[in-house]
Amino acid sequence: MPDFQGLFLRGLGNQVHSQNNGSTIGNTATTHASAALGQVQGDGIRRINGWFQAGGASRSAVEIGAASGVFGILDDVNVASPSDNAGRGSGGATIDSSRVTPTANEIRPANTAVRYLVRALK
Repeated sequence: MPDFQGLFLRGLGNQVHSQNNGSTIGNTATTHASAALGQVQGDGIRRINGWFQAGGASRSAVEIGAASGVFGILDDVNVASPSDNAGRGSGGATIDSSRVTPTANEIRPANTAVRYLVRALK
């Protein structure tokens, strides 16, 4: 018998699941996929990311000295978008969960793929 202590058993294969994610995002489809038969698949969460600008409307200098964990530092961030070079602001910060935790296209615990055998008893 294999040792599955501490692992969730996950049926082998793939499945697409449609879900409503609120009025802002609407319906999305997520593909849930197991690893190969008997292979352990690590845990993962969906990536969470974003950014914000430091400083007010006057774009006065605000110094962010350090960041750690999920936070990073943006220098000269644009008021509208950090990828646009016009109208530079004073700086800001990013947040990205993939800096500190495994990310995937689904939320999952550590698991292993199995095939179930269901047998009826007389």
